[in-house]
Amino acid sequence: VVETVVVEVEKEVKVKGDTVIVTATAGAVPIPTVVPEQPAPAPKGEQGTLTFATIQIMSAQGLNSTGGPPKNIYPVTEDLFVYDFAGDRESLQLAESWDLASDLSYVDVTIKQGIPWQGGGKGDFGELTAADVAYSYNDANPAYNPVSITDGGGFWSNLIGDQEVTTLDDFVVRFPIAQFDVRWASFYLTDSGLGAQVISQSVLEQKGETWAKANPIGTGPYTVREWEEGGKVILDRVDNHWRKTGEASSITFVHAPEEATRL
Repeated sequence: VVETVVVEVEKEVKVKGDTVIVTATAGAVPIPTVVPEQPAPAPKGEQGTLTFATIQIMSAQGLNSTGGPPKNIYPVTEDLFVYDFAGDRESLQLAESWDLASDLSYVDVTIKQGIPWQGGGKGDFGELTAADVAYSYNDANPAYNPVSITDGGGFWSNLIGDQEVTTLDDFVVRFPIAQFDVRWASFYLTDSGLGAQVISQSVLEQKGETWAKANPIGTGPYTVREWEEGGKVILDRVDNHWRKTGEASSITFVHAPEEATRL
């Protein structure tokens, strides 16, 4: 805020022996004043919620072979590894440990035990097992599953070929390697790499393919409450999540194709 002040100054001036008093009026002098800080406006949404505008809300994809929900956008699913950008390498997420064969022909990954599938009130799908992991990547690999349209399918065909990912026991899964790639953990099996993710085989068995496609189920810190293609996606927090409970109670993604609207 700027306050305008008018200043008048009187000054004596001698003109041919006479003293003349002249009153000079200075121009308006702007003097800034400090306005007390105002409190931030109350949020329009419910407290503890986040809302994002996004360029596109696609149809729900709960299977890797049909594309799968973007795991680096929607925190519903998780992967065996997570990329650690600070350390510039992968670190463990669902995986507990791994053992790479000396001839680079396979890698055995041991997964953590006791991690529940988050059904979001849509069913009880038990806990994560090696069978889920093997199913997830067999479903994604187009060389093994020809109908798969997963993100980066050609990479899977190169790494694994048409071989089957198998289980050694309830918590150890073996990935056969057709063509070794040093990025097998940091790119293929991380949350920020290729689109394939760990999904539940029991969802498909209990609910069928059509339901599984439309209802993404994962082990992540949020579950899907609503998914409207071209409209919005609403996610709800999983309380006491096995890894990290989300700070926001819900997250909403709103379809806003116009840039001005997203701003």
